[in-house]
Amino acid sequence: MSQQDRAAQLQSYFEQSSTVMRRAVEHVDEAYTKPGMDRVGTSFDRRPISTTFLAIFAFLSLIPVLFFVGFAVFVFGLFLSLAICTALAAFFAVILVAGGLLACTLLLLLCVAAFLTSAALGTLVAGRLVYYMRQDGLRGGLVAWAQEMRSHLLPSSVEQPADEPEDIAIKDEQNAHSKDVSDTSSAVVVEAVTDSVRLEDVKAE
Repeated sequence: MSQQDRAAQLQSYFEQSSTVMRRAVEHVDEAYTKPGMDRVGTSFDRRPISTTFLAIFAFLSLIPVLFFVGFAVFVFGLFLSLAICTALAAFFAVILVAGGLLACTLLLLLCVAAFLTSAALGTLVAGRLVYYMRQDGLRGGLVAWAQEMRSHLLPSSVEQPADEPEDIAIKDEQNAHSKDVSDTSSAVVVEAVTDSVRLEDVKAE
């Protein structure tokens, strides 16, 4: 849209607005202003004293009436603001008190939960101790109970890593070598014993 088109559109808006305002003013003038002025003129012609008195009274009463209306609006707004502020203050006070009660309740429930958990754990531990002592006796029961508690309460020990194939082969070779050495030693001992027996036989002959 070009600038001329915008100017033409604005001019048309202004003309329409002025036309509407002119019609409204004419309507008010024809419906209220002219009939009122005619009635005031007729009243002055018929009752000049009373009409003058009413006109002066209305003019003098205009400022107090406007002041009263303004004061009423001010008081209404003031009381409305005070009511809103009081309601908000009461709301936050009630919420604060309720939040404090909720925090105290949650703290109490936390203590109760901790006590019940401790009692249940103690009962379970004592029950397991009695069970092992009845089953395995005093010493064996204490040992079994201690092992179970250690397995539940302490972290499990790290499992030893499985031997790799190379380690297994080395161990097999070491075992075979040890076996060969033992076999050789046994053969040497047997031969030595045999030789000693032969020497004794020769000496005896």
